[in-house]
Amino acid sequence: MANPLLTFNVKSVDDKILEQTLVGRKIILGQLEKELIEKVINKFTYQCLILAPRGGGKTHMIKVLYNRLKNNKSIANKILIAYMIEDEIGITNFLDFMIRIL
Repeated sequence: MANPLLTFNVKSVDDKILEQTLVGRKIILGQLEKELIEKVINKFTYQCLILAPRGGGKTHMIKVLYNRLKNNKSIANKILIAYMIEDEIGITNFLDFMIRIL
């Protein structure tokens, strides 16, 4: 009998396990989290582009960052995070985009 193929999917993994399995990106993610919190506290807008090859852990990092920010009590009343799926389809105009966020 063949071994089952194991897959890793950020959507189906517990938040604590995602944090524990973050390998090689903890320093970068910590810096990004610090910058985001600082910008929120100082009421600045902030955008960041994360580039890495396929399978480089971008979605993993974003999910861990989302969990950290969502659970940060110091900024909880200052932010609202619209976490959208990675391969969002069906958005053809600005109204579709706003509806999806809401």
